[in-house]
Amino acid sequence: GYGLTPQNLDKLKDSGIDSFWLDIKAYDKEIYKKLCGVTNEWILKTPSEIIKRDFVLEVLTLFIPGWVEDKQIAKISKLIFGINPDIPLTIL
Repeated sequence: GYGLTPQNLDKLKDSGIDSFWLDIKAYDKEIYKKLCGVTNEWILKTPSEIIKRDFVLEVLTLFIPGWVEDKQIAKISKLIFGINPDIPLTIL
């Protein structure tokens, strides 16, 4: 998700790409940083940037016992629903 800057999304749109699967590992900054080693500031903005450009988007998140459970998944769901309630969210 970190390479999906607004400029790169524009280039990808121009190249004919029309859809994305985006994996959001965690909603809370501290949990995300422990899991991924970086902050999630950009990844949480990426879904709206993708939708602004009329891409089809499906969001994935992984249930990780002790880390990404019901509270994290609820926060991710709320974020995605607030952008567009028709975006599918798959929990693996």
